[in-house]
Amino acid sequence: MGWKFRDKFIQMENEKLKKVFTTKMIWSATYLGGPLAAGILMSKNYKVFGKNKEAGISVFLGIIFTIILFVGIFLVPEPIIDKIPMPVIPLVYSLIIVWVAKKLQGKELTEFLKNNGHKASYWAAIGYSLISLVIILIPFAVYFFSGTTNVIDGYSKKVDVSKNITLYYDNKTDDKISKKLAKALKISNFNGGAGADLFLNNEKEYYKLTIITEDLSLITDTFIVSGFNELENAINLFVNAGKPVEIYFSDPTLKKTIVLPKLLQDTIYQAVDTTIELLEYNINSKQKIFYNKTMPSAEVEKLGKTINNLKGYFSSEDELSVFYINKKQFFALKFYVKKALWNNRDLQKIAKGTVEYLKSVGTKKDVKLFFIDGNILREKEIK
Repeated sequence: MGWKFRDKFIQMENEKLKKVFTTKMIWSATYLGGPLAAGILMSKNYKVFGKNKEAGISVFLGIIFTIILFVGIFLVPEPIIDKIPMPVIPLVYSLIIVWVAKKLQGKELTEFLKNNGHKASYWAAIGYSLISLVIILIPFAVYFFSGTTNVIDGYSKKVDVSKNITLYYDNKTDDKISKKLAKALKISNFNGGAGADLFLNNEKEYYKLTIITEDLSLITDTFIVSGFNELENAINLFVNAGKPVEIYFSDPTLKKTIVLPKLLQDTIYQAVDTTIELLEYNINSKQKIFYNKTMPSAEVEKLGKTINNLKGYFSSEDELSVFYINKKQFFALKFYVKKALWNNRDLQKIAKGTVEYLKSVGTKKDVKLFFIDGNILREKEIK
């Protein structure tokens, strides 16, 4: 009785071994679990056909093609990958692998099934595809979790500029500086595209703000460079860094870095000193003057009294922020005005009237007048 049971068990096991996976099953498993899943199923088929050598080669090739596939995907630029619908890539390689499977095993599969051979179940095919998927995901999981302890090499700290933008900075950079810089970028509406990484280094004579881009050729575009010049000026105007913040561009590897070119402009006056530190003077709860350290306090008070006295120009109920900067040769008085209104005669009259009043109450130094558009971060001298 025992021998009969043993023989029956062996017969059942042999029948299990003699079940093959059809090309349709291989296609489904490949789509779900990648080339490795195809290699496993084709290996199982080869074992049924008594080809153990080919069975081992199938698994090996499945591993190799899986590595080639993922390396290839990572090498394709992100903008191109983003344009490809998600199902397309697995669909393409699944069709290719099924074509290979038909060429290598199609005749043997047909012959086997004609001779009363058995098909394996679709559930078994799906099971092997899931095993393949787990094997593929393990290295990515290890890489991901091992990288969480240190944000990025050399940049152990970070602060969010927005939902999509993160500023990473080194240990030499004070937290207050990084937070002010992040706030300045947010105020400047810096978007950096759909997600961006920024890196801040505290160098000896300046702060190095690196913007990552895959296209370093953008610095040859005068219009783009001009915009970043304005951004750099705005950052230095608002951040009390003690030394200038300079913008650099780098590729994603951070190995190739290029400094932002500085452009000279005729109509747009670059009045921002990169080492400037702004102080605040409150005229009232809604009106403020921002000035630099070298601006005499008596001159700031004169401007405050001027704005208070010119009630026909400035209502105390209106919000107002002006900049009063002491340049070596002159005082720069700056009002926020949208670019579309820079040539408005009434606004120019109000601004010029303010300068004339300052002169009348004792300001000796030459006062130059500027309009600033906070949205495009540009300013123009009004003469």
